[in-house]
Amino acid sequence: LVLGVPVVQQPIHFIKDGPIPAWLSATAEEIQSADAFVIVSPEYNGAYGPAIANLMDYFPIASFKHKPCALVTYSVGEDWKLSSENS
Repeated sequence: LVLGVPVVQQPIHFIKDGPIPAWLSATAEEIQSADAFVIVSPEYNGAYGPAIANLMDYFPIASFKHKPCALVTYSVGEDWKLSSENS
């Protein structure tokens, strides 16, 4: 799934008036129908990247509730071994 997600302006659960963008509705349906999530992201200061955080900020926490999630980050920096040992 590849999305061109703009920086969060208004989360989906705060949109009361007006149309919800098509990509946002489609992504919400994908999240709701998923049994689990596997998120793969480059490591960014010891965590997942800001693009993933931005995407997740569009949806209420309840969207992800009770769904297993695996988070895989990777790094090519000097500290890669430290990160993999602390996972």
